[in-house]
Amino acid sequence: MSTPKVCPYCGGHVGAKLTECPSCHTPLRWAMDDALPEGTVLAGRYLIIRTLSQDGEGYFYAAKERSSELSVVIKEYFPLTLSAPRLQNGGIEAKMGREVPFKTLRMDFEELYTTLQQITPATGLTAVLDLVRENGTTYAVLEPARGQTLSQYLRGKRPLRPAEVRSILQPVMEGAAAMHKAGLIHRGISPETIFVTKDGAASLAGYATQGLRSTGSELKPQMYEGYMAPEQYSMAEFEGRYTDVYALAAVAYRMATGHVPVSARQRQTRDSLEPAEEFSSAIPSYFSDVLSSAMELQPGRRIQNVPELMGMLASQTTAHTMMTAGGKRQSKQKAQVSTRNVLMTASVIILVLVCLLGWCIIKLTDRQEKPAPAAPDPAASQVQTQQTALPSFVGKRLSAIQHEKEYLAYRFTITEEYSSEVANGVVIRQSPAAGSEAPQNGTVELVVSRGPQLATMPKIFGFTQEKAIEELDKAGIRYSLLMVANDGQYAAGTVARTEPAAGESFDPDTRIANIYIAAERDNTAALTIEEYQEQNQEQEQEPEPTQE
Repeated sequence: MSTPKVCPYCGGHVGAKLTECPSCHTPLRWAMDDALPEGTVLAGRYLIIRTLSQDGEGYFYAAKERSSELSVVIKEYFPLTLSAPRLQNGGIEAKMGREVPFKTLRMDFEELYTTLQQITPATGLTAVLDLVRENGTTYAVLEPARGQTLSQYLRGKRPLRPAEVRSILQPVMEGAAAMHKAGLIHRGISPETIFVTKDGAASLAGYATQGLRSTGSELKPQMYEGYMAPEQYSMAEFEGRYTDVYALAAVAYRMATGHVPVSARQRQTRDSLEPAEEFSSAIPSYFSDVLSSAMELQPGRRIQNVPELMGMLASQTTAHTMMTAGGKRQSKQKAQVSTRNVLMTASVIILVLVCLLGWCIIKLTDRQEKPAPAAPDPAASQVQTQQTALPSFVGKRLSAIQHEKEYLAYRFTITEEYSSEVANGVVIRQSPAAGSEAPQNGTVELVVSRGPQLATMPKIFGFTQEKAIEELDKAGIRYSLLMVANDGQYAAGTVARTEPAAGESFDPDTRIANIYIAAERDNTAALTIEEYQEQNQEQEQEPEPTQE
C-alpha cells in the first residue's frame, strides 16, 4: 500500500524525493537507510515527523495524530535480519527463504502490543494507544515516555538511600506485576528502559518480543549487560517472572550502590558480585540480602515474583519472615534426607550381615569342589564399555538433544559462538569428547552455533571508489569492484549500486559483495576494475593517426 507524504510543518502535499516542501519551502530531512521518510502518513491518521532510533525489531518514529495534534511514538516491525530492502511504495517484504520467521515474529510482535494495549494505561507502564497494519507490516503507536532515562537521572548523583530506591521503583514494579498477570514478561528492565520525571515519578517502557531480549534468536539481540538474567543468555533455559525479578533487583542494586552489577554471563564463570551492603554502611543487611536473593543465578533459588520482592524490600520483618521460612523449609528437607540416609545405611548393614551369615552356612555344608570360574566374556566387556561411553552430540540440533529420552541422564551446559559452517542451533563441539567415559556428575559442555555473524551492507551509493573501500574495510566486508556502463546518470568513479543492497544483512564469510563503479559516460562495457584500467592503458599507448 502506498504511503502518502505530507509536509509536517504546513500540511501541504509533498512529492517523492523532494528536499523541500513546495508550499512552505521548509527543508525536509530524509530518514536513515530504509526508514520511512518524514511526512509519511500511516492509516490516514499518523504523520511521521522524524526517525528516532532503530533496534533489531525495527524503527522508532516521532509522530503526531493529525486531528488532535497528539504527539506519539511509533514502532515499526522491520527486522533487518529478516526483511528485504523497503519497496518504493513503502512496503516491507521478507527476504527470500526467511518468510516463516518473518511472519512468526510479526505475530509475536502483534500479540505483545495487542495485550499491552488491553492493560494500559496502567500504573508504571507507558501506554500502547493503537495498532496499525499497513505496508505489509505492523506499527505500534505508543505514548511518548515522560522525563529522562533512569541512567541519565542517576548520572552525577550519590547512591540513593533504600527508601528513595523503593519510592522510585514502586510504580515500575507495579507495572511489571501487571504485565505478569497478563501473561507477559518484559525481559528488558534496566536504567535505559525506565523513565523518571522531574518530580520523581517513574514508568517502564522498552517493550520487545523475546527474540530481541535473548541470544540465539532470528533477531539481532539488544541486551543490557548487568541487568539481564542468566537464562537470557542460553537457549537451554526457560524464562519466567523471575527473569524480571532479577532485572528489578539489579536496577535497585545500581541505585543503592552506584555500581552496575557484574554481568550474569560473567558471574556464571566466576561469581564476583559483592553484596550491596559492602559498598555502604547506609544499606541495611536485610535490604542487601533481599537483592542477593533476587539475583541468584539459579532461577529456582531466586525470589519468584515481583509482589514478594516489593514486600521484602519494604519491610525488614517481612524479609526476615520469608527468608526464615525458606531456611526452615530447607532445614526440614535436609532433616528428612538425613533420616532417609540413616535408614538406608542401617538397611545396608543388615543386608550385609544376612549375606555373610548365608555364605558361612553354604561354606560349611557344601564341601564339593567348585568348577573353575568362567573366563570373562570380551563381548560383554565391550557392551559395558559402550554403555558408559559418551555419545556424540556434534552435528545434532540442541532442541532435539533436549527432548531425547536417552539423554535425560546428562546435564548440559551451553555456550554459543558464531559459525558460517554450522547451522544455527546445531552443536559444533562437545567436552568431554564422544567415546570418552561419561563424567560422574553427568555434565557435558556443548558449544552451539549461533549461525553466521551477519554484516550489513552500508549505504555507499554515490560514494567515490576510495571512500566506498574505506567503509567496506571498516565493516569487514570482502568485495569485488566492477565497472558498469554509464549513460550520464552517475558521476564517473562513484558507486552506482551494490549487491547486496544497502541495509541488507549477509554472511561476509561466504559471500563477496559486488560493488559497481560507474564508468566514464558512454562506456558500455561491464568490466572489472583491472580490465577497465588495462583497456584505458592500451588506448593511451595506441599511436594517433597521421593526416595525409
